[in-house]
Formats: sequence, structure tokens, C-alpha cells
Amino acid sequence: MGKKIFFVAFFGGILLTSTITIGIPGILPQPEVTITNTPQDRFADVDRPVHCGTPGAGSTPYVQEYEIERPCTKPLAITTDDDGNVWFTQTNTGNLGMYDPETGEFSEFFNPSWPRVDSMMWGIEHYEDGSIWYTEDRLNSVWKYIVDEGAYLNVPYGEGDDTFPHRITELGTQLVINDYTGGRINFFNPTPGSNELGYWTLDSPDRAGITSEVAFDSSFDMWFTNWRDGEGGKLVRFDTGDYYDAFNDLPDNSTDVDINPDDYVTTFDLPEGAPTINGVASDAFSRIWLSDTSSSNLYMFNAFDEEYTKYTTPRPRISSYGNASGAVIEPISRPYFADSDDRGRIVFNEQTSNRISVLDPFTDELVEYTIPSRNPNWSDCEEEDLSCGIAQVLGFHADGDMIWFTEWVENNIGVVDTSVELPYTVEIDPQTVTMTANATESVILRVGVNATAAMAADTPDMGANATATEGANATSATGADGASAEVTFPAGLALEMSSTAGIFGVDVEVEAVELPVNGTADIGVEIIADGAREGTHKVALGIGDENVAVTRYLTIVIGTEEDVAAAAEAAASFGEPIEIVVEPPPDEGAGEPIEIVVEPPPDEGAGEPIEIVVEPPGGDAGAP
Repeated sequence: MGKKIFFVAFFGGILLTSTITIGIPGILPQPEVTITNTPQDRFADVDRPVHCGTPGAGSTPYVQEYEIERPCTKPLAITTDDDGNVWFTQTNTGNLGMYDPETGEFSEFFNPSWPRVDSMMWGIEHYEDGSIWYTEDRLNSVWKYIVDEGAYLNVPYGEGDDTFPHRITELGTQLVINDYTGGRINFFNPTPGSNELGYWTLDSPDRAGITSEVAFDSSFDMWFTNWRDGEGGKLVRFDTGDYYDAFNDLPDNSTDVDINPDDYVTTFDLPEGAPTINGVASDAFSRIWLSDTSSSNLYMFNAFDEEYTKYTTPRPRISSYGNASGAVIEPISRPYFADSDDRGRIVFNEQTSNRISVLDPFTDELVEYTIPSRNPNWSDCEEEDLSCGIAQVLGFHADGDMIWFTEWVENNIGVVDTSVELPYTVEIDPQTVTMTANATESVILRVGVNATAAMAADTPDMGANATATEGANATSATGADGASAEVTFPAGLALEMSSTAGIFGVDVEVEAVELPVNGTADIGVEIIADGAREGTHKVALGIGDENVAVTRYLTIVIGTEEDVAAAAEAAASFGEPIEIVVEPPPDEGAGEPIEIVVEPPPDEGAGEPIEIVVEPPGGDAGAP
């Protein structure tokens, strides 16, 4: 084979289009194409492993893949309908596919209007009337599939080479679509049961910049990013509710009132060093989560103080990036898109770690689920090494405990079941450390192994964080990702931690300890801030194997001596009892219980109000 590592055009961290090899008559030899009367005929024989993958579906205790019946459909966007059916776009056929989890059967719906172009279909949504809507970038189109009629309707999205209909987000009865390179957000108003369609457009502050996917917070304000590659940009908030309220307050038959949507836009600078933020999600506290496709970082934005907190994912394992050439110095995970599930967790795909990940913003626990299938042609792998590579998991959809996903270069869809018991537990004591630059602090990393659950997940690969040597009953692992670590674990486990290379002046050292096969172990962790930059840093610490990794984020706050003193004082007073004295009115409610509801601050606690009922002592009616 003449192929080694397959390169593809990216713009702003987004894969723009599928790549097809074309022979130029008289200049390049025509590649051999074996006719199979399947979608793989669009590729030369030598390129089929690159785009079509290897037949077969894999599984782990947490992930189940399903192979699409027709080869090389290149599935991308994915969603579910009210009946639990799974719908996905096929970028190599122009058709919609559907999988019925009840019967285990696939269906494919032929689109006679599709002109066989080289295109991407990034967004898909199930609408309230049962129709399926999806985007297509090359045709500048939005497609509507009318399920009951088996008919496709093409809706032109815009004109010009810069138009790029991208992701779809539902807002009530509206479908909101970002124009990735066109600098705008379109609000579509479909008429249920008909082909009538109205829409209006919100321009991005920088029309020449990239416009990301959108997310809506608990107040229905819309958030998105607007940036230029390598030049930074803005996080944008559009006060959707106030804008629509202004329209609703207009007198009937008003024609002369001009309400400018730009008046309802607020912008915030994006974090420094985050060049390609494509993913946007909102949690239950309306904090905004951003994923940077050019790094291993997510950023949490708190609108109350307008501050960002950076979360760095654990280092990818060598099974995802390979490094056969030795050229990979600092592998990154590339968080691509972000979403939130119905439990308020942040779900995102780590493109080059070959993982679907779930971050609980209440506990700072991160669970990373590895996708079984791998395509070695998209990583620095040895030729035909099917244990190395990535499946290009570019589309996903959270539905209850299940996260459905597509594998763009493996012709599979799959599902992560987040309800399956995890084999590992992780705690950090304390979970927050405030320190000055040039200081050293220590915490305890407490890891636990559930032997019953761990046996199902056990694999011999120690992964990227370790160089392994087999022992009689254990495997020795030495970390090599910007932190000094040597920990002894049962076979198949490895230390998981964020690379601290991107955190200026912060290093984490982990002591050697033997982890029992079934039980817990305390591991000493030393944090060294050698001239560290002020601010809040989140470093993931935990354990995992080739199937799943469980980590928690240690919060490291680099501040002044005054900051350290204030944090120590707050820690000393934490947990002190609070005395509440209730004086009932002299002549009213004597003896009646009094209900007190305490609302925690937005960024503290689990977010649930605490109800306190005070019962007066018997016979002491009216006593405080």
C-alpha cells in the first residue's frame, strides 16, 4: 500500500468535506476501482480502507456498535425520534438512515434529488410533526424528510460561496441553524404538517468570522462563538426572550416600529489561547461550556463574574494516536462539539482520543468512554494495525442515559449506556487548593476498584500515560505526560491525568503506591507551582483502562498571599453550625411549624434548595 498517514483539509479545526481521490487524465495514473454497486465505488480501491473502514462492529461493557448494512455510507449527524428510532445522515449517499433499537434493523431512505456531490451533513433534528430536518454544506441547503410521505424537500439556505449551514438546535417550534462561514444565525419557523417556511436572520458581530453552533440557557438566552482562526473572537449572548417580548408588546397592526436584534446582543472576549471554539453547551446553572477543537481544553464561562475556568482532558492513549513515526510530542484530544443531557451533564466528543465523554459539573467527575472501532489511516499508526487509530466520532446525541453516535470512517453507529456501573471511583482531598506562585501543596488522590466491574473492563494495554512492565500480579506504570508519576496497578489499569504542559509553571507529581485488586488506595499528589500564572486551573486525576476512564478535577487556584489566607480562613469555618432563631408573632401561629427554604448560591452545592421545618417544643407555644 502506498498510503501512510491520511491528511485532510481542515478549516478552523472543522473537517470541511469528505475527500475523494481523483485521477487527472494525462497527469496522474487512474487508480483502480473495483465496481461493487455500493457507495464504496466512489473511492479507488486503495482509498477504501481510509473512508470505508473495516467491516464489523465492536463492543465494550459500556458501548455497543452497530454496523450499517450498506458499506461506506459515511454517517455523520445523528438524533432520535419520539418512538426511540435513531436517524442519521449518510454523507456518501445523500440518504437518511434509520436504526430501530427494538428490532435491530436498519432502514435507508433514498433521496432522488441528491446530485451526488462531495458534501457534509453536520446537523439533524427531529421536528414536532415527525419530520426530520438536516443540513448540507455543499448545496447550501436544509433538507426536510417527510416521514409519512417518504418525500424529501430541499430548502435553499442562502447564496454565495461563504454560506455553510452547519448545526441545528431546536427552540420551541423553531429550528435554529448557524451559518458556519456565513456569519449569521437563521431562525426557521416551519408550519407543522405543511411545506410553508418562514425565517429571520441574526447577523454575527463579525460577519467575516466563524459562527459556531448555538446553545440556550435556562432563560432561553442564546449563546454562540464568533471568531477568526488564530485571531481570537467573542462569546456572544443574544437575549432571545427580551427580543421576542418586545415584539409581543407591540400594538396590533404595527408597521412602523423597528426592533433591531443587534440591540439584544452582548459580547465577551473568548479565553486567551483558545483559537477554535466550535462546541457550545449550557448546564443547569446557565454556565456556558465551550470546547476547543485545537487543544485538549474545555472552558466554563460564568456570566455572573464573566470569568472562564479551563478544564483539560486527560492525555490521549497511544492506541488513538499511534506515534509510529515518533513525531507526536504532545498529543491532544480535540474536544469537538458539546451538549448537555437531561441530568445537566456536559457531553462532548474527543475526536483524537476516540472517546465520548461525560462531565458532571456538580461533582467535577469526568467519565470517558472509548469507542471500540479504530481506523489506523487517520492517525500515526503502523499500516493495517486495527488496534490503533480513530473512528472519527463526529456526531452524537444524548437521549436519557443513552448517547448515540456515528463513526464517519467506520460505517457504524453506536450507543454509550451511561447507566452501566463504573468499575472505578475517584476522590481528591481537598479538591480545591489555593496557593501562590513558587509554592508547593499536597493532596490525596483516593482511587477505588470494584473487582467485579473491573474484570469486565480489564485489558492489557497500559495506554499513552505509561510504559508498562509485567509483574507477577500487577503492572507497573510510569507517567510521561508533563507530570512525574509511578504507580502500580492491577493489569490493564493506568493512571489518567491531564497534561500540565499547557498550564504555565504548574507541575503535578504522584507518589508510587500499589493499588489493591479490589478496594481503595490513597495516593499522595504534590502540586508544584514554579512561577505559575495566576488564575484557576483544573487538572484531571484518576484511573482508567482501554474501555473507560474515571477522573475528577483538582482545582488549583494560583493567587496572592491574601488569596491564600482568605481561602484558609474560609476552610477553617466551613462546616460550622448555623444557628437560626425564629421569633413567632405573639398572637399568630402559636405552635405552628415554620418552614425555611435556603437557596444555595449559583456556584455552590448541588443546587437543590434545603427545606428546614422548625417544630416548637411541646407546650411552649410561642417560644422561639
